[in-house]
Amino acid sequence: MILQYVRTNAITLQIDDIGLNHLSQKMQRLEVDIEKHNRAYVDMKLVELKDYFDHVMDDIDSNIKLDDEQRRAVIIDDNHCLLVAGAGAGKTTTMAAKVKYLVERQNVSPQDIIVISYTNKAVDELKERINKRLKIAAKVATFHSFAFDIIRKANADSPEVNFTSYDIIFDMLAKEIFDNKQLMKNLVLFMGYYFDLPNDVFQFKTLNEYHMYKSALDYENSQERFG
Repeated sequence: MILQYVRTNAITLQIDDIGLNHLSQKMQRLEVDIEKHNRAYVDMKLVELKDYFDHVMDDIDSNIKLDDEQRRAVIIDDNHCLLVAGAGAGKTTTMAAKVKYLVERQNVSPQDIIVISYTNKAVDELKERINKRLKIAAKVATFHSFAFDIIRKANADSPEVNFTSYDIIFDMLAKEIFDNKQLMKNLVLFMGYYFDLPNDVFQFKTLNEYHMYKSALDYENSQERFG
């Protein structure tokens, strides 16, 4: 779009053919050049800060050593950095190291850092490592508590949970869905992407019997298990 504008207005902009071709070539390989530059920058920082990363977690445990992928995740400062890792792979350690790196090496104020996780368990672990062990006063919260704080700051009256909404949902399930086996099956298949549903779900006699069974289970959502 920009290139087309320049071509259309080349005379007005006083750009000759050589300059236009040079610009065209630059624009065509811009993304590749940016990616190449960023990789080179990260590689340079890995070498430059090797000793720092070798000991970045000493305040927590001197035996904790970041691997190459963890170090790259800490250094990269893209707007979006997606880390995909299984349980016990070191996600919490990486996040703690990232916060320490931002404060110590990038001069970011702890007050400008917000660490958000899905579960209270993960938040407690992050607070233990970041706030207590590393002594960095960054805010650590779940999505829900962080959103609740924002609402409370904007409104003098704290929001209240409308527990009657549960009755609305249960009534809808009981009256509109449970007796419709195909619709119920579709709902179960959909929810199966997020929860561990029993294979014999359709063998329960009543919706209440199914809910009583599920309420007795100690399950966690898929984000916490694999996140």
